[in-house]
Amino acid sequence: MKAENISSYTLEEITGQIDETDWERVDKMTEEDLYKTAQADPDAQPLTETELSRFKG
Repeated sequence: MKAENISSYTLEEITGQIDETDWERVDKMTEEDLYKTAQADPDAQPLTETELSRFKG
């Protein structure tokens, strides 16, 4: 992701925004569908097992 694509907002600016996510469509997706969708988005790649292992539980 390039720095010029990053935007910052204050809490006041985002409060009251409408959630346009189609949650019904998301809820109907299988795990495989969700994974394929994430893989297709270069800005939302799933973490690798190595990256996940760095988190403390």
